[in-house]
Amino acid sequence: MHPNPLMPNPPARRVGGVVIAFNEAGDVLMVDPNYKDGWILPGGSAEKDEAPNEAAARHLLIETGLVLDLWELVAVDYAPVGEYPEGLNFVFNGGILKARQVDRIKTGEHLNGHRFVPMTELHEYAQPYQRQRIGQAWEARRDGKGLPLLIKGEPVG
Repeated sequence: MHPNPLMPNPPARRVGGVVIAFNEAGDVLMVDPNYKDGWILPGGSAEKDEAPNEAAARHLLIETGLVLDLWELVAVDYAPVGEYPEGLNFVFNGGILKARQVDRIKTGEHLNGHRFVPMTELHEYAQPYQRQRIGQAWEARRDGKGLPLLIKGEPVG
């Protein structure tokens, strides 16, 4: 790969993939990590050369045991430098989980627990930025405004 003369020292950015999934009652799946405050959507940071949907699927499997095809974006959330380095979080539509999938969910080792939270109770569980992220992703999914994930111009899924 040739160096880019317009960007000789590209900034380091964190890229993450998270999943918004629901039970049949319309409650959102959230996890309670033991390394930060508040409940969040399942998912996490991508490794080098790992696509955001693959990172989201990997973290989802580790955290809950769920295996989902993640190819539809419902939001991209830019996170400025703060507690973590600057980053982009890709929110993928995990869809509505069937009862048998819900029954098989386990809690991964880096979590205090998981639960399905009614949208009206998000304020009791999630930090404000998480509530905003979830609300925007939920609206995009509900209204059919999801965006396909492209890798080098080719749709995934």
